[in-house]
Parts: sequence; structure tokens; C-alpha cells
Amino acid sequence: MDLNLQRARCFQYVAEELHFGRAAERLHLAQPAVSRHIKVLETELGVELFERTSRQVALTGAGRQLLKDITPVLADADAAIRNARRSSRGGQTLIVGFMAGTRAAAALRETSRSRPDATIEIRQLEWSNQAAALRDGTVDVALVRLPIDTTALRLQTLYTEPRGALLAAGHRLAGKDHIGLSDVADEPVIRHHHGGIWDDYWTVSPRPDGTTPTTGATVVTIAEKVEIVASGAAVTFLPESAAAAYHRDDVAWVRIDDIEPSVVAVAWPTRRKSRLVADFIAHLTSLNEQIPVAGQERGSGAVKR
Repeated sequence: MDLNLQRARCFQYVAEELHFGRAAERLHLAQPAVSRHIKVLETELGVELFERTSRQVALTGAGRQLLKDITPVLADADAAIRNARRSSRGGQTLIVGFMAGTRAAAALRETSRSRPDATIEIRQLEWSNQAAALRDGTVDVALVRLPIDTTALRLQTLYTEPRGALLAAGHRLAGKDHIGLSDVADEPVIRHHHGGIWDDYWTVSPRPDGTTPTTGATVVTIAEKVEIVASGAAVTFLPESAAAAYHRDDVAWVRIDDIEPSVVAVAWPTRRKSRLVADFIAHLTSLNEQIPVAGQERGSGAVKR
């Protein structure tokens, strides 16, 4: 049986959303068309991929296995298309992704100097697409924040930095230098759409005592987080540099002493590491040891502020 990429993509999106309507929106298709694609795929495979009730959609065991196996295949197909289009323009292109607060400028500058023949582009990533952008070829290499789905990816840790609470400027704790997690135990916490392990980590759920935080609004981007925090409706947890990147007078960031720090790493696809990517990583890791950033730690020694 030949794999039909459109049907496979429909399956992937329904499996990720566990909702036919939301998957149809992402695919820009009508919901009945998505349902037909899934039905045909199930018939071709001879297995049921989803358990459907009037209230929910869940993956079967076969569905979970297919999602695991099909995700890198679809990512490679996307990357092949992007690479073909890039090659038609001639020359070499490096596309670097970065998460808010991470720093790639010095490594980009050194790579440009050592490889003047190359075109270098950058893309800002969100928590929801940092892994997918690497797998599908949207970016060739990226500065990412853990946790991240490492399927088909290689990672090299760069540094850690403190996490803290982002609060409305008028919040009772906004003037503190540091707090404990228990100080915000009763606060509603912003959640993350398609959250998974990222949502658990950045909402600190479950808490050390086994409880789960009160749910606040659900968002996709950091900018949305900041807007909600400024309104006083909820709090959120951010690494220090990301809070600095989105600094506003109506919010305040306060370090939390008793949660583990944020980890920043450089990541690239396991099967696609060009000489240009390797050069960028070499510059990045070399410069990372030389350029201190407030709040960062490397290895066992903290960089003094």
C-alpha cells in the first residue's frame, strides 16, 4: 500500500487535537472531509485508529503506534519539499530558530563571517512548534527550551537560568526579590494549548505536595501570557530572560527559589546536520562560554550578576 500523505496528515492532526473540528481548522478542510480521510485510512490499514464517542475522541493502541511512526515520516516529507525549494534559489541557506530570551546574535555574526557565501535567516519559535519546526525543516537548527519532544532530534545543553513568577504590577508579591512556590499556591495559573509535558513543567504540575494548580486562561504565545497577567486574571511562570524580553511596566517578574531552573539547548534534526549547521553550533557553544547573561548558569558554576 502506498502512503497517502494527505490522509496521513489528517490522521496526525486529529491525533494531536483529539478533536475533528480543530483538526479540520488546521488543515483548512471541512470536517466531513477529514472524517472521510480517516475512515479510508482505517479501511486501508484494517485497524481502528480512534475510539469515538459523543463526548470525546481517543487514540487506540494502533493509533498511538501509527502517530509515533508517522510523525518523523511527515516531517521528512515537509523537509524534502522545503529543501528542494531552497536549492532552486541557489547557494546555501541556514535558518536558525530561537525561543524568546535565548541569544544567537553573536554566533550568527561569526557564522556569517566564516561563511560569507551562505544566506542566514532567523525564525522566532513558540513552545508549541519548537520541535516540529526542526523536524519539518522550517528551521535547520534552534535554541530551544526544555522540555521538548526529542523524537528525531539531537540536543546539546548550553546553560540554565532561574524560573520565576510573572505577576501583575499591583500584585501583593510584585515587589519581592524572590518567593517560594507556596506563596503562589492558590493563584490561577495560565495553561498552554496542546500542553503535554510543556504544560506540566511550566505550570509546575503536580506540585511537590501532589496538588495541581488552579487553571487560568489557555494561551499559545508568551505575548498572550503577558497580557493576561497584566490584567490580574492569572499568573504564569517564565525564565528570567524571557520575562526580560517581554518587559512591561504593568507586570513584574519575581524569582522562585524552590523550583528547578529552565534549561536552554541547541537542537538539530538527527538525520540533517549540514556543515553549515555544524559551524553554527561550534560558534554557538564557543561563544556561550565567553558571553555572560544575567541569571545564567553553566555547568556547576553560576555567572555572577
